Amino acid sequence: MLDSSSIFLIVFFIIIGVVYFAIITTAKENILHDLQKRGATNIDIHHEWLDFDRDTLTFSVEYTNTSGDKRRTSCKIHHLDSEIYWSGSLDLEPKQIEEIRTKMASAINDEFPSSEIVIALAVPDSDDIIAMYKYDKAFKNVVRSKPDGSIQWRAELPTSDADDVYTNIARVDGLLTAYSRSCISVVLDDETGQIVSPKK
Repeated sequence: MLDSSSIFLIVFFIIIGVVYFAIITTAKENILHDLQKRGATNIDIHHEWLDFDRDTLTFSVEYTNTSGDKRRTSCKIHHLDSEIYWSGSLDLEPKQIEEIRTKMASAINDEFPSSEIVIALAVPDSDDIIAMYKYDKAFKNVVRSKPDGSIQWRAELPTSDADDVYTNIARVDGLLTAYSRSCISVVLDDETGQIVSPKK
C-alpha cells in the first residue's frame, strides 16, 4: 500500500505532465497559426523532446511554401510567452497575405457564412491569392482575390451535395489541389476556379 508521500509524488508528477503537455499543445497551435497566416500548407510540427534548453521549447517544422516547394526548419518558443523564434527565413510572404485578408473581409460583407480565412496561397506570377474560408457550414469556400480584396472567382465544388465544402487546399507539383468533405481530391484552374481533373 502506498503511503501519503508516495501518493503525493505520483499526483505531483501527473499534474506536471498534464501542464507540460498543455504548454506543448498551445505552442504547436501558435506555430500552426503563424505558418497558415503566411500561406504555408502541409504543415508538420514535432516537439524535440531531447533538446534540454531550460527556457524554451524546440520544434522541428516541415511545410509547403506558397510556390509549392517543401521546406524544413526549426523554431523555439519561450515557456512564458508565445513569441516564436525561427532559425531562418521562412520563404513566405505574411505581410502581403495579411493585407489582402483584411481587404477581403471588408469586400465580402455578409455574403459568406464565415469571414475567417484558414489557408491563403500566393498565385504564381500574380499579386492575387487563393484563399480558403473556415467551413463551419457548407458553401463555396475557396476563392481567388485581387490585392484590393475583390473576389475574382469562387471554386467549383466536386459534387452537388448540399453539405459539400473544401477542407484543405495546397500546391501539389505546382497545381492548385483542393480536398473536399466528400472525400474527393481535385485540381482547380488558377484562372477560373473550375475543376480541371478529375472531369465531372
